[in-house]
Amino acid sequence: MKKLIKRTASGNIKNANLVTTSAGHAHTWACLRGECGRYCKACKQARRETLLDFCKSATQTGLTRYELTFDYVGRSIEICVAIGDVVGVRYANGSRASRESICKGKRTGDYDTLILNLCDPVSGKRLYRRPGIHQLIAYTYPPLREQYWEVRATGANPDINHMTKDRNKNGAVFLEAVSRSENSKHSKLCKDGEFLSMSTMRENQTRDIFGDFFTCGVIDAKLNDMPYVDVMSKMLSEANLPIETTNIKARALCGNNVLVDISSTTWQTGTIWQIIAELYKAGAVKILDSDA
Repeated sequence: MKKLIKRTASGNIKNANLVTTSAGHAHTWACLRGECGRYCKACKQARRETLLDFCKSATQTGLTRYELTFDYVGRSIEICVAIGDVVGVRYANGSRASRESICKGKRTGDYDTLILNLCDPVSGKRLYRRPGIHQLIAYTYPPLREQYWEVRATGANPDINHMTKDRNKNGAVFLEAVSRSENSKHSKLCKDGEFLSMSTMRENQTRDIFGDFFTCGVIDAKLNDMPYVDVMSKMLSEANLPIETTNIKARALCGNNVLVDISSTTWQTGTIWQIIAELYKAGAVKILDSDA
C-alpha cells in the first residue's frame, strides 16, 4: 500500500490508501461510492447507475419531450428525444435559464455534454456529472432504456451507439444500446453517415423497437437535399405534439393533406423509429398538426 493524495468526487483533496492493480491505474476500496477517480471501472459503473436512476423518474410532457426531476441544486431540464437536445431549463423557484447555461462545449471524444448535479445515494452529497447528451436521451427514452437493460441482462457492459457514427446527432432515432464488443465492431463496419444497427443482428432480440424503419427505404431518402430522417426529426420537435397523439396531420409530396396513423401494438404511440417510418410511407413532407 502506498500513500497518495487523491481528489474525491465532491472535489475535496484527501489522503487515500491506493491499491495499484496495473500500470498507471489505482483505486481505493471506496470505489463503489464513486470516490476513487474517473479511471476505475467500478466507479464509472456506480456513477452510470446514479444517472440511470435519475433519468428513470422523468415525466413525459409531449410525444417527444421529457422533463427530468429536479437535481441537487433544484434545476429541472426538459429534453426532446426527436432532436436529442435540451429545450428547456427551469428552477424550483420558477425562474428559467438558457440551454447554454448547462450545455457547455464538448468533452474528450467530441461528444456534446451537459452539466448535472446529482445526489450521491451513499453520502448524500452533491455528485457533479457531465454526461453526454446522447447518454441522457438513451437513459430517459423508454424504448432505449429497455434495450439498455436487455444488453445488461446478458452480462455485457452496455454502450450507447451512434448508428451513423455522427456524434453531433443525438436524437433517439440515431441511437441504440449495444454491448461494448458490438460498439467496437460497429466502428469498423459502419461507413460515416450510413445507418448500421448492431442490435438488429442479435439472435436473442426480445422486442423490436425499430419496426420497418430499416426496410422501408427511409434511411436513404432525401428531402430538400437533406436526409429525410433529419428533417422529420426536427419537424416532430417543432410540432411538440401531445402525449396522446395517435394520428398526425401532414402535407404529402403530392400536395394533399394526409392523416398518418402512428398507433402501435409495441408502444402506446409507437417508437420514434416507427413514427418516422410511417410518415415516410405516407409521403409526408411537412407536419401540420395532430389528431389525438
